[in-house]
Amino acid sequence: VTTEVESRINSSLHNRVYIVLDKEQNPSQVESPWQIEVKVGSQPKVTLQNTEIITVFDRKEIAGRLLILGQPGTGKTTMLLKLAEKLIKRANDNPEHPVPVLFSLSAWKNDNQSIKDWLVEQLKEKYGVRKDIGKQWVENQEIIPLLDGLDEIAAERQEGCVRKINDFLKPENWTNPVVVCSRTKEYQYYETLLQLNTSLELCLFTPQQVNQYLQNTGNLQFWESIYCEELNQLARTPFVLNIIVLSAQEILVETWQQFKTSEERRFYLFDAYIRRMLKRPYKGKQIQQDKIQWWLGWLAQRLIEEQKTEFLIEKIQPYWLENKFQIVVYNIIVWGIISGLIYGLTCGLIT
Repeated sequence: VTTEVESRINSSLHNRVYIVLDKEQNPSQVESPWQIEVKVGSQPKVTLQNTEIITVFDRKEIAGRLLILGQPGTGKTTMLLKLAEKLIKRANDNPEHPVPVLFSLSAWKNDNQSIKDWLVEQLKEKYGVRKDIGKQWVENQEIIPLLDGLDEIAAERQEGCVRKINDFLKPENWTNPVVVCSRTKEYQYYETLLQLNTSLELCLFTPQQVNQYLQNTGNLQFWESIYCEELNQLARTPFVLNIIVLSAQEILVETWQQFKTSEERRFYLFDAYIRRMLKRPYKGKQIQQDKIQWWLGWLAQRLIEEQKTEFLIEKIQPYWLENKFQIVVYNIIVWGIISGLIYGLTCGLIT
């Protein structure tokens, strides 16, 4: 879990901003201006500025049973990873502390499966934990489930998953902390709500916060030269704001100002971001950029079809192959290896 969290935080867009800055610059000067709204029970919402997620998690009345909401790109998963980072430290410092484990709800495929059984299955599939050990960990509540992507389940199945989570949250089943992430819009449509102790909603940045962030990263003058009302609205999410900062060196202001439509500007912005990312140093043979983009697009399409958000190379399936020739080659290789192993074992036993 430590390796996974560190890897995902280091590769996040928010962290990428630090990489393009001068090494002498203090990263604390460009921290995202987080603003969250916390609601406990029937109490009114309370707005918190630059408050760490662990502070909310630790509040006595919340007891770690928390729902994180937000619009696309506001940083829900990043906040969940930051929480995992703090909880990992506690588990390292105290062997009695339960271990935080990240789970993607998009992997919940069986509507009749209990969350307990699903957690055991995911511990085996994702982390290689034997099922008997995983079952013991879950039964003894030795983990803290951090459940991301409730909205990434097929729309017609999302509320069914909420009901399964609520069954899991009953005192006779689970008393430990549980954290769930979801987009605000999808969650508002559910008739059944999660029986957690509080909800935390990530707010969009204000125009003042956007300007301050751009000034701290040295991009305010660039921003003023490409400013338009639509881009101003998009920049209120950390995702787009960080893309703008990272893409600044690749955007030609003269070209940008020639565009007439929002669609042209968005396409140009994301294309500039892709070019910027593909210029990163790469050890070994440099692959052609057009091939990288093609394969990433192909992979994204497969993940959409499989309703998955994480790619694991060991989970590639033969039916991803797109033509008969590829399938024939695959079968020749696989059956050739199997035949070779059988032949080798047989000869070994005979001798």
